[in-house]
Amino acid sequence: MPDVIYASIKASARKAGLLTDQQFTEFASQKDLKDLINRLKARYPELGAISVPSLKEFEGALMRSFMTEVDEFIKVCPDACKILTLIKREADEEDAASLLKWSLGLGDAPKLRDQPKKLTKEDAQSILQAKGFEAEAKEGTRLFKKYAIPGLIDSVFVKFRLLGIIKAVQRMGGAGEGIYDYVDLKVDLFNIITILRGIKNNVDPKAIEELLIFGVGKLGDEDLRKAVVSGNPQKALIYFGSISMPKAEGARDLEKAYEKMIASNLDRTYYNGFAEIGALIGYLELKLKEIIKLIRIANAVERSIDAKRAIQDYL
Repeated sequence: MPDVIYASIKASARKAGLLTDQQFTEFASQKDLKDLINRLKARYPELGAISVPSLKEFEGALMRSFMTEVDEFIKVCPDACKILTLIKREADEEDAASLLKWSLGLGDAPKLRDQPKKLTKEDAQSILQAKGFEAEAKEGTRLFKKYAIPGLIDSVFVKFRLLGIIKAVQRMGGAGEGIYDYVDLKVDLFNIITILRGIKNNVDPKAIEELLIFGVGKLGDEDLRKAVVSGNPQKALIYFGSISMPKAEGARDLEKAYEKMIASNLDRTYYNGFAEIGALIGYLELKLKEIIKLIRIANAVERSIDAKRAIQDYL
């Protein structure tokens, strides 16, 4: 059996074991972080090694679990190594962006997983380079020096990952129509959210345009440029709606709509037989989202936030 087919069958079986909405609600109802860890240890054995419960240890254990699982699939399916490695890198993006910001004098030193006890600016550059974020650091630094907007840095890391996924899919050859549609949806989502948030925060239109990915996605280059100069988020939403984008009241609604479309696309990619790699990518994306939700729940539990409010505000 070809490696990719075996990996996709394995991923599809695991997909059935992902947490349900009801389980997330139950976890959000735990009285403290210790109870939450105890409830999750059977599913995430890495949590059993935590002696003194803390949010940093909790997040680190879950992220290590995800990294290990991605590495497992890379070993089983080496042909998909590039695209799987990029999905794995998504788990490090937030820390990497925070590290770059701190190295540029923005905010306090971030609390990274597995970092040196005393972080220095030299450590920051070394860590970014070692994790493969050298190009992102260079571009993020350039844009910050040009526009003095810290938020641009976060978008740079996402943009570079998507550019990497585009190249990886193109190199795979014969990946199937479904995977190309998946890439288009991911790029459209990034471009739309970048435009809406940029306009809302009065970011220079030239800076927004520098972040966009052109030549890929269902939205044409001219459509993107018109949306950038539309003036305000509501006008941009109306414009996007006029070109057959999902109708939405705000950026978060549009983001949810695209996430559903991406999930549906990956399901179709697998079940219609376009490319078995769709099942593998889909499972890992959903697994990472599960971990991110659990980290948000842990933050809510630690702050004694009511479960109903935690589900509504954080998930």
